[in-house]
Amino acid sequence: MIWYSAHVKRPERIKLWRWNMKSVIKWIDVNFEPLLMVLLFFAMILLVTMQVCLRIVGKGFNWGEEMSRLLFVWLSYISFGYLTRNNRHVRMAFARDLLPEKGQRIVMIVCDLLFLVFVVFGFKAAVIVCGQVNEFGDRLVTIHATANVLYAAGLVGFLLMAVRGIQSLVWKLMHFKAAFEIFANENGEHYPQNRPCFIPKARKALDGECDAKAHIKEGG
Repeated sequence: MIWYSAHVKRPERIKLWRWNMKSVIKWIDVNFEPLLMVLLFFAMILLVTMQVCLRIVGKGFNWGEEMSRLLFVWLSYISFGYLTRNNRHVRMAFARDLLPEKGQRIVMIVCDLLFLVFVVFGFKAAVIVCGQVNEFGDRLVTIHATANVLYAAGLVGFLLMAVRGIQSLVWKLMHFKAAFEIFANENGEHYPQNRPCFIPKARKALDGECDAKAHIKEGG
């Protein structure tokens, strides 16, 4: 790497560095929440399975149940960022669909703005809770750690929702005049290279074919 850098002109090295940074940021953008969700989920399943198996022989971890709940809470809050980025939150679109297309676009942008306001208040509430826990010294029962190990999940979750909410809003503003499917970007389908690193390409293609068939069937 040193030899390579020494034989590359400075402008080219800068371009290469910028390209590498963009690649890293893009990889994190696509994989951050999915990887954490998978790791937390498998850790939780493994721990619960071990607890059940050890109970057969009268053994077990006294901290197992509390740790499982802790992992579940973190998994839930991390998933909020993933859902926000890919527009997968549950929504009621009946009234919106009655409007003309331009009206639907405006309503969706307004809803995103209101969602960001909600996230700001939620983050503020999480900060207050963490401050109170720190002030009174609340601790978990069996893990022997500060209770903020649990409540910090709210901070991270609302922060991720804020970042992903802004990302979704910027997408809609940049694609306001594009086709409605691209503007709405349901399930994040129109993000470039949106496949997490652990999902095989063949599986992604199969899911796309199934979605297309379902869409055709609904239209027919």
